[in-house]
Amino acid sequence: MYKLLENRLSILLVMLCITFFVSCDDDDDPETPVDNNAILGLWEFESQEIAFYRDGIELDDGFVTLVLAVLQVELSDFEIPEDATFEFMADSTFEGNASGFDTQTGKWLLSSDQKTLNLSSENDLLFIDLESLPQDVRDLFFEADDSINVEVLKLTDTESSFLISGEGPFEVSGFGTQQIRVDLTINLIKN
Repeated sequence: MYKLLENRLSILLVMLCITFFVSCDDDDDPETPVDNNAILGLWEFESQEIAFYRDGIELDDGFVTLVLAVLQVELSDFEIPEDATFEFMADSTFEGNASGFDTQTGKWLLSSDQKTLNLSSENDLLFIDLESLPQDVRDLFFEADDSINVEVLKLTDTESSFLISGEGPFEVSGFGTQQIRVDLTINLIKN
């Protein structure tokens, strides 16, 4: 009887050990953030996507033209220059450069869970001329201190992807108040 109980306990112990070792998989997922140092270094602009939504529905090009007219902005106001670079330094400062633009400098702060990146500057951010944007458009994306919170979609040693999203009510002549959202995804690669 004791022998049978001892055998069953041994089998149970072996099964628990196997379960423990199988569940402790050490494979590194390349999509998993590495550490706060992953953001450090010189990043080159790779691509961007921009999408406009009205009341949660993505707009086609015709409606985008209408929304831009209502917002009193040009699509180019949201575009990152193709030759843009961003350098994030260990002292929590950054520098942005692109042909035809003044060097942009400021501070960065990556949240401990690496889901949010806050950028602040005393001048323009992301090559967007803040002074030329209507206040309600600035309010869509920027905090009261003109900093911007960016959602980190991907951050590895060589690739990053960030989402800037803003949503708010706008009065559209003939259509009443519309809930407008703009999503700008910026993809960078590390040089």
